[in-house]
Amino acid sequence: SSSDGSIAGASLLFAGTAVGAGMLALPAETLSAGFIPSIFGLIICWAFTYVTSMVTLEASWLASQLESTDNNIAASNDGDGGGFLSIAKMAFGPGGEIITAGLFWFLLTAIIVAYSGEGGQIISEVFTE
Repeated sequence: SSSDGSIAGASLLFAGTAVGAGMLALPAETLSAGFIPSIFGLIICWAFTYVTSMVTLEASWLASQLESTDNNIAASNDGDGGGFLSIAKMAFGPGGEIITAGLFWFLLTAIIVAYSGEGGQIISEVFTE
């Protein structure tokens, strides 16, 4: 069904963005420290990412359950609730929702700038050789 496709698409999008930046930057930046310190640092980064993803999953699930309870909807939610902005609005009110939207805009802009800058550097190196 279309619901399965949207969950699969969202999962692939999340996995692609989560893997992209970390897999490119962390090993290259920890190379000078040596193998053992690099592995230790990467394991710490993985643990932090895992824990925060589990907290985000729980907050998303709780927000969707609270929204379905508040709207007197059956437990099988249609998938509209539980996003970051609705979680922020439930936890912090409209001001928190606005701040969260601004922080997401900043994060996504920073990612675009970083990828564009590094990609431009790689392309210029290819064409100058």
